[in-house]
Order: sequence, then structure tokens, then C-alpha cells
Amino acid sequence: MLKRAWNSPTITTWGSFLSRTLNVIVLLPYVLVKFSNDELNIWFIIGIIISLIRLLDMGFSQTFMRVLSYARAGSRVQDLSKFSKSNIANYETIIEIYRTMGYIYKGISFVVFVVLLTFGTLFFYTKFMTLSNDNHALYVWIVVVFVSTYMMYGNIYTTFLQGMNHIAILRRWEIFSSLGNIFSSVLILYFNGGLFELIAVQQFWILFSVIRNKYLVSKIELPFNIFKQKYYINKDVFSVVWSSAWKSGLGVLMSFGLVQISGLVYTSIGNTEQVTSYLFGLRIIQILSEFSRAPFYSKIPFMASVYAKHDFEMLLKIAKKSIQLSLWSYIIAFFFIALLGDLILDMIGSNTLLPEPLLWSLFGLAFFLERYGAMHLQLYSLTNDIVWHKANGIAGSIFIVLSIIFYNFFGVYSFLLAYIFANVAYSLYSARKSYRIFHLKILKFEKHTIIMFLILGILLFQSFYKEN
Repeated sequence: MLKRAWNSPTITTWGSFLSRTLNVIVLLPYVLVKFSNDELNIWFIIGIIISLIRLLDMGFSQTFMRVLSYARAGSRVQDLSKFSKSNIANYETIIEIYRTMGYIYKGISFVVFVVLLTFGTLFFYTKFMTLSNDNHALYVWIVVVFVSTYMMYGNIYTTFLQGMNHIAILRRWEIFSSLGNIFSSVLILYFNGGLFELIAVQQFWILFSVIRNKYLVSKIELPFNIFKQKYYINKDVFSVVWSSAWKSGLGVLMSFGLVQISGLVYTSIGNTEQVTSYLFGLRIIQILSEFSRAPFYSKIPFMASVYAKHDFEMLLKIAKKSIQLSLWSYIIAFFFIALLGDLILDMIGSNTLLPEPLLWSLFGLAFFLERYGAMHLQLYSLTNDIVWHKANGIAGSIFIVLSIIFYNFFGVYSFLLAYIFANVAYSLYSARKSYRIFHLKILKFEKHTIIMFLILGILLFQSFYKEN
């Protein structure tokens, strides 16, 4: 059992997400007690900026993972989007994919560097300098710029490991790194380190993770030296990848990206306490959402290989179980925080508490719908017909328009109300696509999902009733 757990992509992915969730249990309480609301907002905003940097990946990671899975199933460069029944890895295709990945990620890293050095510095300079009278803050920001640039380039190693189905070893090392990050961060705070020392030590662990992943890639048994491959664009690979990647990238920008940007926008128009409450709630719910991804997303490379072999019966069996497990994980974690979150925060003497019940319920419903729709969209994307730009483009437009309309009436609630309406449209569109392509029956496939949705609906109604 231990050996099976040690080598299980799902269990190790859960362990990785759980170790990151320990930031809430171990590190976040220290931060909430030690830092003022202004400092908390800076720390939250740094996290948002790093999340937005990842969006500049433009959907390449998911697409490269998918085509690497096809290549492992035997697909040639000329037919990466077609079925393969050879079941023998095509290493010539894998080499061409890796070379193209390297070229693309070098370019994206340069874009990240320029954006952070210019717009990022302009955005943060005033905010940082309000908390420090010397150049300490500026030095830390420079570290963030260079580490984030290298982090983006390091996506080539993370993507390659997952595409080659070495997920378990990647996640195991992520667990150790996350624990190291938490331990060293707590030490910094225990010995009276400040906000900028904390940010610096966390940047060290991001840098370490890239170096670690490069080492793990070097340990993969391949009939060629991966690091001696010269980067260039293979036109056939790029044609397949780009046709999917830009749609995925635009889709993520118009969903996750807009929610992150809402946090930045709200820092400019809300008062400090309201901003802190919103950013804190956003941080917690995203950690819960990320934790709940494990059962499904850890199976994507394997499901892609199964799809490439045209074994739809096995594919749908795996997908159904993974979706249900993922959503139940989200529900249980959400209610745990709702019931015990404030009690725990009060016990440690935190300077802030969870968002009030109505706002937290809106967070819960909005991100539940997003998780549901995202998994159905990922399932449909195994066909390599990428419609993220359509699904998220529609949802993102709804989010922007309704946020503007609602703000004068509902204040901070407007962002989440708009996100709920947007995700209703997003979920219906995504589910409809996977229902049709795989001939799914809604009641048979979604009976557990419907129960979970009703539970969240009742909670939201109760919160609204108490608020009014």
C-alpha cells in the first residue's frame, strides 16, 4: 500500500497540494498576526502577480503535455492530433516537441522579464516604498523579477515531466520543497524577520524548484541526451501546438486571470479592511480550489494516452470517478474552513478573519461552478479541439460587464456575483461539449454533482437570509 501511494500520481498530487495548503494552517496564521493590513495586502498582491505571470504561459504547458502524451502513445510529428495504436513511444517526435518547447519558453521568459521590469516596477514602486524608507524593498522586487523570469523558463522541465507521465516523482519533490518553504518562512518570522525577508526566502524556494525539476528531467531514461538538444521551431509541432495553445491561454486569461485582476483593481477602489478581507478570501478559496484539482488533473496525461488509444470506456470511467472525487474534496474543504476558520484565526490572535458568511458563500459557489466547468472542458480538450477561448471568452465578457454594472449596487459582492453568472454560462457550455462528444447522460454522470450544488445553494440562501 505504501509503495502504491508513493508512486500514485493522484495521491502524490494530493500530497503536493496538501503541503501547499499547510501555508494556510502553519504560515498564514503567523503572517496574519505579525503584519498590518497594508503589509498583508502587499503580500497578497505579490502572490497575485506571480499567478498572473503564469498566465503568460499562454496555454502552452497544457498543450505540450497533451502532445507529449500522444507521442508516448506512438504518434508521429505529422499526426500529433490523430489516434495511435502502436503503444510504443515515438522518441523522434518527443525530441522535436522538446526542441520546440525550449525555443518557445525562452521567448516567453524574455516577455516576462520585460513586463515585470517595466509595468511591474511602476505598479509596485509606490506601494513598496510606503512600507520602507530605504532601498530594501527595491532590492527584493529585483529578486522577484529575475526569479519569476527563470520560473517561467523552468516550465519546460515541469511540462516535460508531466507529459512523460513522471508525475509522482515531481509531486513528491514538490511536497519536500513546500515543507522546506514553510519551515524556513516560519523561522524567518519567528526570528523577527519582516515582510521583505519573507518574500525573499519564498523566492529562493521558487528558484530551487526550477533547479530541482531540471535535475529530475536529467534522471529520465531516454535514448538521447535531453540537454544536448538545440532549440528551434519545428513547424509541424508548432502548428499543432499553437492552434490549441492560444485558445487555452486566452481562455485562462478570461477566467482565472480576470479574477486575479479583480483583486488588483479592488486595491485601488476599496478601503484597506475590505480589500484585506477580499484578498484573504480569494487566497483561501484558490488554495482550496487548487487542492481539489488533484484527483482529476493528475490523471490528464494518462487520460490523454487512453484517448489516443481510442479506449473511451476506460476514459469515461476514470473521468467520472476523478470529477466526483475532485468536487467532493472541494466541498469538504470549503465547509471545514467555513465552520472552523474564524475560530482558529481568533485563537491565534489574527489581525483579520474570514470574509463574512454571505461573501464566503459566494466565494464557495463561484469557484465550485468554475471547477465543474473547467474539468468538463479539460475532458473535452482531450480531443484536441480546444474551445477555451470561446467558453472563457463568453464567461469573461459576462464577468467584466456585470462587475461594472453590479459594483455601484453591491460593492465587493459584485465581483463574485458576476463570477457566478459567468461560471453558470461557462459550466453549461463546457458540460454540453463533453456530453455530446462522449454521449454522456446527465443524471447518470452528474447525480453526485447535483447533490453538491444543492448543498452550496442552501448554504448561500441561509447566508443571504441571515444577512437580511
